[in-house]
Amino acid sequence: MTGPSVVDRSRPPGQSVGSGSLPWAIGQHAGDRPVVILDHAVAVTARERFSVDAVAEVVVRAAVGWDEVRRITRLVREKGADSIIVVGGGNAIDAAKLASACAPQEHLLELLLARARLGGLCAIPEQLWSPMPVVCAPTTFGTGAEVSAVACCELSEGGGAAYKCLVGMPSSPVVAAAYEPSMLVAPRPLVLAGAAESWTRVLGAAIASDSRIGWANDEARHLVARTGQVAAAALRAGSPSEDTLVSWALASASSHLGWALRGRGVAPFPLWFVANELSMELGVTKMEALSALWPGWVGAVLEGRDEWGDRARMDEMLEISGVCGVVDLVDRVRALVPARRARAALAQGSDVADVVAARVVARFGNRRPLSRRFTRESVGAVLRGAARRTDEVAA
Repeated sequence: MTGPSVVDRSRPPGQSVGSGSLPWAIGQHAGDRPVVILDHAVAVTARERFSVDAVAEVVVRAAVGWDEVRRITRLVREKGADSIIVVGGGNAIDAAKLASACAPQEHLLELLLARARLGGLCAIPEQLWSPMPVVCAPTTFGTGAEVSAVACCELSEGGGAAYKCLVGMPSSPVVAAAYEPSMLVAPRPLVLAGAAESWTRVLGAAIASDSRIGWANDEARHLVARTGQVAAAALRAGSPSEDTLVSWALASASSHLGWALRGRGVAPFPLWFVANELSMELGVTKMEALSALWPGWVGAVLEGRDEWGDRARMDEMLEISGVCGVVDLVDRVRALVPARRARAALAQGSDVADVVAARVVARFGNRRPLSRRFTRESVGAVLRGAARRTDEVAA
């Protein structure tokens, strides 16, 4: 195959906004032999609106597993591709990022798979980091996948339980993120979930961990306010305009591109790891799991279990968000993502809590990356506390 173009790691991903931004980004940053990856939900629309001379096309239909990454990686190599263009949501973008990393390095995929079998977090070694450039047009917002240096992949072998793997990267392989307004128009539940994810990511991190970098805390306050406004506006807006959705997507991406999450360790918001395992256990989305867990986490912070967060920081961040106390906080998250199925499962008894707590500690505990303070008892208490009624959270 032809040699891949190596990503310039001296700068963050470029961002372009407006109609025609994807063709412009492709012309500026994609190679002559790209592979195109499309989210199945937008594949027809993307083909109609954007013409790309690609060596191959892949349609991603579900959450990405290692077999899918292997298939795409093999295709990229066989076709002699020199770049990847992706149009879609987080699943499609994560598939593109993982393929861009693994295709140039013959043994990297098997190394990551071996590490994924041992734990939920695996990092790509710096010496094996020579990714192909990725140009992407996100069709949803909230995850920030189009600019982040992490990708999610599911592990399921032998018909047993499925697990979420989080792959950390030395930098983002995305060289350009193109925010095409017409492609960001999504069903209302996805818009609300995206608003919830961008807000809770920075809100949760600011409450759970204090940055060692003063400027990072200042930027986090700014983003908590901005994403809190987005969440409130999303609840009010029946059908946001294309320009509004682009603005919200840029606000979401800012938490990955800026300093807000820096200086807080590898696990700035521990509840995120619990939500990932609960989502895999119940077969729901990560945001449904996070919404269901919200009362348990808020209760843990209020009770002074400081491995989960700080009460004084919570009070400050709620005020910045324009939220009137913890009851309003829980109600707002539930309004954004109702999560009825996950809440019902947690309310039925302790079995789910015990199973998920064991999964979290086995996959992410003992400093991988959660500290040893996150025991089965600590995690299980949050899971069981998630069954509280809203009015019980502040009691």
